[in-house]
Amino acid sequence: MLLFTVWFGGFTFYALVVVPTGHHVLRSKVRQGFITQQVTNKLNVLGGVTLAALAWQVIAVRRAKSQRWFRVATISWAALAVTLVVLFWLHPHLDALLDLVARSVMDDDKFYSLHRWYLIVATVQWLAGMIHAATLLTESPSQS
Repeated sequence: MLLFTVWFGGFTFYALVVVPTGHHVLRSKVRQGFITQQVTNKLNVLGGVTLAALAWQVIAVRRAKSQRWFRVATISWAALAVTLVVLFWLHPHLDALLDLVARSVMDDDKFYSLHRWYLIVATVQWLAGMIHAATLLTESPSQS
């Protein structure tokens, strides 16, 4: 649960607070984007570690939970995993469109098209995370 809190909370805080603040302070979405490039790589790796722990957690408590709980937890975990794989796949394609030396985007149209998909997938991941968080916080183990 702690790993999930760090990953999901970090992702949420970064998206809601750090990115807009970076845009304001740096006065450039492109400059902020080069910071985001580094941060999202780390968030995605943390997501992979977190999903491994969450898989173990879902399996470990399966017998103590209802079938409905297990179904929702499994589906939300799978959605988190699929979206993370897509984000891992998209990231190098976005990186390839960046000129690290000049700190510029080499093909704006292609970059922003891929970036739009990245944001859509990240949003779906966030929604799946909200559902998974609800499963982690609901339905205490049944009494035997």
